[in-house]
Amino acid sequence: GRVDDALRSLEAIANAPKGRPTNLAQLRLRADVLYRSRTRYAEAARAYQEASNVGGVNAAEDAFLAARALSRADKDNEAIAAYGAVVTRFPRTGWADQASYFVPYLHLVHGRWREAAIGFDEYVKKFPSGAMRPETTRTRAIARLMMKDHRAARKLFEELADDNKGDALSFARARALSALAAFRDGDRT
Repeated sequence: GRVDDALRSLEAIANAPKGRPTNLAQLRLRADVLYRSRTRYAEAARAYQEASNVGGVNAAEDAFLAARALSRADKDNEAIAAYGAVVTRFPRTGWADQASYFVPYLHLVHGRWREAAIGFDEYVKKFPSGAMRPETTRTRAIARLMMKDHRAARKLFEELADDNKGDALSFARARALSALAAFRDGDRT
C-alpha cells in the first residue's frame, strides 16, 4: 500500500550503477505499481501504453492493461478506443479476444444497447470459443432485452438456461428473463 515508496525504489533501481532491469522492465514495474495502487489508474494507463509502445513479448498484454486501467479510471470512451487498438494491433492474441468483449461491455454499462448488442454479436462470430464466450451469452441477451429485441433476447436467455442446467440459481434467472422477454414479445404462455 506504500505506492510512493515503491515508485522511489524503482527510481533508485533505475539509477543503480549495475544490475538494473531493462528500460522495458522498469516501465512495466512502474505500471504494475500504479495499477495495483487502485487509485492511480490514469497514470498506470500511460505507463502500460508506453511499455506496449516499446514492444517486447508482453506488448499485447501491456496494451490491454492500459485500456483496462483507463476504464478503471472512469475514462470508458478512451478505454473503448484503446481496446479497439489492441484488437487491431494484436488480432490473434488472447488479449484481442478479451478486448473484443470489453468494447461492447462498456457500451452496455453506459446504456448504449444497440452498440453493445452489435459488438457482442461480432464477438461471437469472431471468437466462437473465446475466453469470454460464456459471459457473452448473458450480456448479449441483456443488451437485446434492453433494446427491446425481445424475440432475440428470449432465444439467448433460453440458450443461457440450457447452458446452466447444473447451476439452479443461474438456470432460474435465465428462465425468468426468458419468460419476461417472451411476455414482452406478446407470448402470454
